[in-house]
Amino acid sequence: MAVTLALIEEQGGRVFSSSNVHDLGPVEVMRQALAHAMQGCDELYLSIDIDAMDAGYLPGTGSIVHSGITPRQYYDLLDGLAEAPLGGLDIVEVSPPLDPSERTEFLAAEMLFRVLRRFRTRPEIGL
Repeated sequence: MAVTLALIEEQGGRVFSSSNVHDLGPVEVMRQALAHAMQGCDELYLSIDIDAMDAGYLPGTGSIVHSGITPRQYYDLLDGLAEAPLGGLDIVEVSPPLDPSERTEFLAAEMLFRVLRRFRTRPEIGL
């Protein structure tokens, strides 16, 4: 893990941990993340890694994280992308067979909805 983080930082990336979200708050973390990510970029690609959420909220992931972020914090992070130029996205680490309650699927769908709904509310651009 430490080698991966070092490589990301060597390549100019920045990593925010769940501790950062707990300590700074999701709004500030997203502000800093966008400021960093948009340097020299026109669009962002968003990968929603659902296993950043605490395992107590979603059992349907293959990578369990304790002391992860809450659904509310994750929603606030995603809402912070409202004005970001998003070019594409994916959701990863969702494993429905591991969650017979379907909570994980519901949370993943809600996350996707929070990002996609902004396209419906934006004014159309004339061609």
